[in-house]
Amino acid sequence: MILYLATWIVLVPSLLLIGLAVPEARQLPHRGDRFVVAVWIGLALASILALGLSLFLPLTPTVCGIAILAVAGACASRRPVRKALVQLLPDRAVAASSSVVALAAAAFAAQRHLAGDLGLYHYQAIRWFHEYGAVPGLALIHVRLGSASGWLALHSPFDSGVLLARADAVFGGLVVALAVFHAAVVLARLLRGHRRFEDMFALVAYVCLSPFMADEHMVSTHAETPISLLIVAMVYVVLHVDRVRREGTTEGEVSPSARTIVILLAAGVAGWKLHAIALLPVAVLYYASSGLGSREYVMKLLVGSGLAALLVLPMIAFNVVASGCPLYPANLCLPVDWAVDPAHSNYGELLQTVTRWGGASTPVDAGPLDWLIDRVRAFPALQVSIVGSIVVFSVPRARIGGGARWAVAMAGAGIAITLYGAPIDRFLRPYVYVIPSIVFALGAAAISARLENSGRDRIPWIRKRLTHTKSIVACTLAGALFLLTSQPIVNPGALLRGDLRRVVRLERIGWLRPDAIPEVPVAADSAGNLRYFRPRLDGRCWASPLPCTPSLQQPNVELRDPERGLAGGFRGGLE
Repeated sequence: MILYLATWIVLVPSLLLIGLAVPEARQLPHRGDRFVVAVWIGLALASILALGLSLFLPLTPTVCGIAILAVAGACASRRPVRKALVQLLPDRAVAASSSVVALAAAAFAAQRHLAGDLGLYHYQAIRWFHEYGAVPGLALIHVRLGSASGWLALHSPFDSGVLLARADAVFGGLVVALAVFHAAVVLARLLRGHRRFEDMFALVAYVCLSPFMADEHMVSTHAETPISLLIVAMVYVVLHVDRVRREGTTEGEVSPSARTIVILLAAGVAGWKLHAIALLPVAVLYYASSGLGSREYVMKLLVGSGLAALLVLPMIAFNVVASGCPLYPANLCLPVDWAVDPAHSNYGELLQTVTRWGGASTPVDAGPLDWLIDRVRAFPALQVSIVGSIVVFSVPRARIGGGARWAVAMAGAGIAITLYGAPIDRFLRPYVYVIPSIVFALGAAAISARLENSGRDRIPWIRKRLTHTKSIVACTLAGALFLLTSQPIVNPGALLRGDLRRVVRLERIGWLRPDAIPEVPVAADSAGNLRYFRPRLDGRCWASPLPCTPSLQQPNVELRDPERGLAGGFRGGLE
């Protein structure tokens, strides 16, 4: 726990500087929003930087430390960035309560995580990044190592020294703390009587996602939780820009340019999980829409497309190096000797077929769209999203603005590509909660306006008794309590039963550092000039030495350059 906190204290200022270097992030009117959005931008750009570096160098602490300090230092050399950073310094009370959230999140993240994918390939990918960077033909060793994951690349430099095999939740805990803080900020504003639609949306979305934020396994290396939370921040910006444009308030200078933030966040999240790339075309169209109906539209479309292409280039390049396929697991591969051979590796088609029927094979009498009907029936949140989309597009644009429709379009694109490629509930989650949250926020806004008009609104009564600082402190401490009771680290039920020994379950927390990811028994095997290890138990390598795999993906895999060893990569695919 202490080492996680120390890591965040060093990391967050650098991420903030990178995020605040984007002028649009500095224009957001409220300090809490600027802080949250700037950190998300910093995370997104840092992951893109990590993927780019991995093409040339291993992601060691030295390499990544020099790179991030150089970028952060360059950002800090600009006076507007330094001024914006100083303006973000919180009041003492807010700083103290935020520290409590950080402590709670660090304690929550420092529990032991044994999620299946962590042992199957997540930690192995982190070690490949750390020791070798991008390796040609890595997909030939394990089918799931062939596609880029900027989220796993972020963890690689921290998987060293005292945090070796213990850094799997360092970023998961950070983004959960960030989400709890943002939820506290928006709730405090609502309690103070500021009825902003984007605040209502964010609060509803965070509440909907809270069961998954509180899942101790999902706070580890799974990308779905950070993708879900980043999309909330991205939609928040979209709704804020739209409200400012429609109301013409003093924040009006934000609206024409803050759309760049959406492209940056969408490009970052595209490198975390391939299905998230669906957000990027919609983000580009949203960016260009500010010039719709004028000569600027085509230019904005070209600029947005160019920026998006530049930002996803490291992800595509990594996929080409690791699998020979730019959009792996799609079997559209280049004729290189390390590319996967479709005759031996049909991972994309297999994943699509199996997930469409919930892990079962396709029924003999199944129609072409029966799988879709089956998946919709099995996932209630997806049903609500479909109905919610109809509701949002049925309401006149003049009443809700265009921001809600753009948000639905982004979520719909994510749902569509995930349903097509791998309709797993966990993969769909980042998108299916956006649309219901917008619908519930629309309902809350209508109810709130009606109460205010009828004179039954209690917000003024609350506002008289809660200052802005007090409301943020109260909401932030409530968020910390949520984290501490979610697993539970603190068990209020035991207190009510009088079982004082179980009120605080200290044994769940690694106070200095979390428990290490285990090593498992392996058997040595070989194929040609390649020597590798196979796990003896359940096909999960966990922290076993590289290269480890339950089975090679093709029978003719070998080292490409025996003198360079594993760093030279593998071949055995297309001849």
